[in-house]
Amino acid sequence: MAQAVRNAKADVVEAIKSNVEASSIVLFTDFKGLTVGEVTKLRRQLKADGASMKVFKNTLARRALAELNIEFPETFLIGPSGLIYSNGDPTKVAKTVVNFSKEAQNFAIKGGLYEKSALSEAKVKAFASLPGREELLAKVVGSIKAPLSGLVNSLSGPMRGLVYTLNSIKEKK
Repeated sequence: MAQAVRNAKADVVEAIKSNVEASSIVLFTDFKGLTVGEVTKLRRQLKADGASMKVFKNTLARRALAELNIEFPETFLIGPSGLIYSNGDPTKVAKTVVNFSKEAQNFAIKGGLYEKSALSEAKVKAFASLPGREELLAKVVGSIKAPLSGLVNSLSGPMRGLVYTLNSIKEKK
């Protein structure tokens, strides 16, 4: 029976490792005192953003992160801890979690990992204030489009003037 427990713990450690390796961002949260309805609401919001929340024993999470050689403050894994994983847009997930922490009194962000580097709670909140991927892409496209539109207008200006001049001559005759 002891061997079965060890195997189950090893499986959990491997699951944590694979989730962390596959994720662009991992957030550590304290959910003590949340109702089932609030946790369900958070999980639905995270699922819509392509993220998920899992709860593990802190000792198993510490072991998994140690095996991945990831350094992080010990305060991330004190008390009840929920790990939020996402391999999608990290700013979108951070915004969802920060907004939820404003709504739910008993929910707190302990910190996070971005690209395997530790983030404090303040950095997670700063991360959430960044524009999302779609917004940044729209700004880049707009920046590329503006000079091209100006060039088209500049090149078509003299031709437009010639057409107006020829029309006014035609109307006079």
